[in-house]
Amino acid sequence: MKDISESRKNIEDIDRQMAALFEKRMQCSHEIAEYKKAKGIPVFDSSREKSLIEKNEAYIVDTELKPYYRQFMKDIMDISKQYQRSLYKEETSKIKIRVINGPNINMLGIREPDIYGRITYKELVRLIEEHAAEKDIYVEVMQSNHEGDLVDMLQDCYGKADGIVINPGACTHTSVAILDALKAISVPAVEVHISEVDKREDFRQISYIRQACMATITGHGVNGYLEAIDMLKENHNAK
Repeated sequence: MKDISESRKNIEDIDRQMAALFEKRMQCSHEIAEYKKAKGIPVFDSSREKSLIEKNEAYIVDTELKPYYRQFMKDIMDISKQYQRSLYKEETSKIKIRVINGPNINMLGIREPDIYGRITYKELVRLIEEHAAEKDIYVEVMQSNHEGDLVDMLQDCYGKADGIVINPGACTHTSVAILDALKAISVPAVEVHISEVDKREDFRQISYIRQACMATITGHGVNGYLEAIDMLKENHNAK
């Protein structure tokens, strides 16, 4: 058995190396933040974060240590996101709204255009960002086809967003997890659906998330997103 003092010295040496690597990593985060800010790209990218964690976890040989390393990576990424957001200095005074889209919203313009219209998802994002800029609102638009990612996105809103516009897609009618996430963070949210879901199939009449939202907008096409943003700004200013 090694003497404890030797193990402690080894840890101190490793910590010194990790501190230097941490600085290098944060310098890279700084560069990334500047690029994202210039291009209007959201700080949080759930799909990339998930893939990076999975990729890096594969480097760990000891299976017992994998869940601890996974948590370590999540913590590092949270710190990096916090640092990047702090660099958006001129945005700190603005109302911060996140627009969260669920499954298949990325297929706009392709998926059933007679129902959802011919505007593409890229065009929707541009429309939202231009509207937010006109209203002096800081907006982040994100989308995932996976329920767990949507829960992560919502949890990440805690303490960082003044309002949420959410279109969970089909998860609207199935996900108690998304409802629970909305309840947990207590951030004002508006439910949006491009089509008039109340006049469609029976299963679409169920919305698990509605009870956690301050309002619901359906059937107004992509303009529903803009109406929801305006509603959240008005709600914020009324406080």
